[in-house]
Parts: sequence; structure tokens; C-alpha cells
Amino acid sequence: MKILKKMEFPTSFGVFSPTGHVVMAFATDGEAERAQQLLIGSGFSEEDVAHYNKDEVMAELEKSEKQSESPVQIGQEVAKVD
Repeated sequence: MKILKKMEFPTSFGVFSPTGHVVMAFATDGEAERAQQLLIGSGFSEEDVAHYNKDEVMAELEKSEKQSESPVQIGQEVAKVD
């Protein structure tokens, strides 16, 4: 059996930046899991589709918000966070 490893959230200067990715949000984890299975069933590989639960997403959001306050953030990067 193949063990899948979730990829890390894509970031730029430490802030979530999903450039080149499609991000979809669902009301429940069950709906997200169903969408994941539909995508895989439609031809996407398991490596191409990742499901993160709300706790994982909120933890990443909190990290991004803290990083966005850093003086290192410049120009477009700050606009992405806002």
C-alpha cells in the first residue's frame, strides 16, 4: 500500500502563497473528502490532490498572519496577505 505524504503549504516569504495551485474550501471535511475522491476518480493523481482539515488550515493562517507583520514583507507580498 502506498503511503501518501501531504505536501507543505506553498509559501512566499513565509506567508501562504498558493501560486500555481487551486484552493477549494468546503463547509465540511466530508464534502472536501468527497471532492478529493471525485478529482482522483476524474484522472488527477493522488499526489496532485491534498486535503487539509480546518485545524490544519487555521494553524497555517495564524502562522501567515504573524509572518505578514514582519518588516521583511515587501511590496506585492504584503498585498497578497491583505
